Amino acid sequence: MVGRAERPARHRHPFQILLLLLLGAIAAMSGVWAIIQLSSDGRPTRWRDGSAHGPWLAIFDGYGHTTAHAADDGLVITLSPRAAEGPDHTHAGLVASAETYRNVRFSTQVRTIQQLRQDSPAPWEVGWVLWNYTDPQHFYAFVLKPNGWELSKQDPAYPGGQRFLASGPSPRGTLGSWHTVDVVHAGDSMAVSVDGVPTVRMQDTERPYLAGSIGLYCEDAVVEFRRTAARELRPPDGQPS
Repeated sequence: MVGRAERPARHRHPFQILLLLLLGAIAAMSGVWAIIQLSSDGRPTRWRDGSAHGPWLAIFDGYGHTTAHAADDGLVITLSPRAAEGPDHTHAGLVASAETYRNVRFSTQVRTIQQLRQDSPAPWEVGWVLWNYTDPQHFYAFVLKPNGWELSKQDPAYPGGQRFLASGPSPRGTLGSWHTVDVVHAGDSMAVSVDGVPTVRMQDTERPYLAGSIGLYCEDAVVEFRRTAARELRPPDGQPS
């Protein structure tokens, strides 16, 4: 992923898990996202590229649509980029938090409604969560795929602009189902859990990204996000544990 609305197809290679340790359960998020103006008749409200909506910035919609609507359990953001025209094209959608965090604890629920590529969708063409995002070339990412999970870092110093940090065969994402992703990042250390299960904990000792925004992202898929909350870590929160 290079974080553009359209880009050449990516070819991935398997890599070993660098580190997999247990982490503590993520504490409940404090604070509530600001009130966002939505359609009064309950229909989804479109967020156009470059527009701001309370705590969210619409970065790009992949030549499709980014929308939001109110549900019983809060705001639901839907990313729906245009379907790719062929195997050498990809369309992606991204919204990012207006607030930046130096050390962050956040949680979101993600559901991939549909993979849009007609012939053999790639396993990573689902919903992603990003953090310490400063631009489309600098951020961390976690993706829950149908065949496992992957932690990566967008880093221009690496071929293709992407550095793979860790992966595993379980847990896996189920299309059409909600999954809760919790992330803690403090200093150069990060920890992720999925549906309450500790999944990966690691330290980035190579040019770590120390601050940035939260991002909700998808590639060649229709994806929903809800129940997103975040807070900045302060002592005695300390390092991920």
